[in-house]
Amino acid sequence: RMLRIALSALLLVLSLAGHAPKYPPEGRHPLDRFHLVKPYTRWINKYQTLGSVMTTMSEIRLTPDAKSANGAIWSRETIGLDAFTVEARLRLSAHSTSLVADGMGIWFNERTSLGNAYGVAPLFTGFGIVLDIYDNTHSRRTPFLGLVASNGTKVFNNDNNGETHSLDSCRLYDADSMVRQGYDQYARESIAVHIEYLPGNMAIYYKLEKDLDWQHCLTYKNIFIPNYFYLGVSASTGDLTAQQDLISLKVFDLPVDLTVKARTTMHFDKTGAAEAGAKTQTEGGKILSVIFFSVAFFIVIGGVAIILKPDLLPGSSASIDKQKRFY
Repeated sequence: RMLRIALSALLLVLSLAGHAPKYPPEGRHPLDRFHLVKPYTRWINKYQTLGSVMTTMSEIRLTPDAKSANGAIWSRETIGLDAFTVEARLRLSAHSTSLVADGMGIWFNERTSLGNAYGVAPLFTGFGIVLDIYDNTHSRRTPFLGLVASNGTKVFNNDNNGETHSLDSCRLYDADSMVRQGYDQYARESIAVHIEYLPGNMAIYYKLEKDLDWQHCLTYKNIFIPNYFYLGVSASTGDLTAQQDLISLKVFDLPVDLTVKARTTMHFDKTGAAEAGAKTQTEGGKILSVIFFSVAFFIVIGGVAIILKPDLLPGSSASIDKQKRFY
């Protein structure tokens, strides 16, 4: 009985240690002025469309399945928020090959633009969360979601997947389910991206259609997005092509008490990912410590109990003698 109690307590400790916070956060408020859902023609006038974008009642096509296409939509209003979440659902389609390019981006930029850097101008000021499927550098890190940033002084380089502008990234665990082959209207695989921003902190999650839960991609510290930046979604193709669609775009206000004051100028720190990783390692170390000392505690308690009452140990002479007294 004592062993059963110890095991039950240990399982409780493990379950508490592995408990994840509820996601997405509660209490957020949807902002209709940024929402973009079906029927798209009802909402698209809130956005400026540039380049190859085609909008119908049922879809927003950022790029067709053609070479050298660039398309982008930008909010006509600035974000105007110090804390917010953005949810976007994206879809890529390949006509005859699984090699699709160049990629898509969700942007928070000082100015609207159009170009070949995932659909925006290569020289930009702001932040982007980019989805890249094709590995230009043969580093085997694609497909990935990445956080990129620029202060407008360096040109974005597509040839190295924007590595010089990259702050952090995560590799998607399953790319094949995200790329829709051919023009099968019934095989509409997509990826949802969730971006949560508080002054000084950005967290990115993603979810494929087959997923029940959000997958944590990255958390980045020391990042500040001014509330006068614009929200955009874009895509581009090069020698390789892809039909790239925006399925939905939603923005929510986060009514939280800000522990870090918002800034009026953009800021990012290249060490943000390292600090986030260090924090994760520290938290992981604390969890392991709790588990270790819990196990040690129950082992000690069990040993003391056996010393005081040897008959608790199956197979011991005391236990056998106790059983003999029943005859």
